[in-house]
Amino acid sequence: MDKNQKRHEQIEKIVKVMPVLIVVVAILYLVLFYLLILKPKLGRIIEGGEYDTTPVELVLESETAYQTSLKGHVERMSKISDAYRDTVTNMVTVGVDYPGLMVTLDEMTRKHHMILNGLDVNIAEAPASGGRKVVRGVANISGGDYKIMKAFLRDLERSRRIMDVQDLQFNPSGAAFSITFWAYYIDEPVSG
Repeated sequence: MDKNQKRHEQIEKIVKVMPVLIVVVAILYLVLFYLLILKPKLGRIIEGGEYDTTPVELVLESETAYQTSLKGHVERMSKISDAYRDTVTNMVTVGVDYPGLMVTLDEMTRKHHMILNGLDVNIAEAPASGGRKVVRGVANISGGDYKIMKAFLRDLERSRRIMDVQDLQFNPSGAAFSITFWAYYIDEPVSG
């Protein structure tokens, strides 16, 4: 029995040490797991690592702020009335719009009981400031007296389409005059 008793005592000692041994082995496993598996991968994930998402998050945050800003602009744009939008669009047209110039001048001359005899329009060489381009026009108009011509020029200045009168020539033989003006446009966007 002596042998059995010694063996039994040894087993009891092992059973008493077993919880401590299990904790030590578990800690050893955790340390080995960290050193051999997690740490090599963690270096790629932490800030500055190969899989660091911080730069992507910053870009996403910036893009989200820009998108919010654009939504605000779209909302404000949708609140602008169609009449005001047309007025702004007609001030400086997209493209040259020769017919629009002719219609505008013809309407003004008819309003003042005058006749638009001719309109010569061509693109000026020098562009205006702010990305605008210039159309140079010469309109030959007949009919009316000094008061009517003055009212016509006032309406031309107040026109929805921006036009700058550069030269005004009178015909000494009658009620006819020639106006040289500049109108502005922006190039049509190129698709593609």
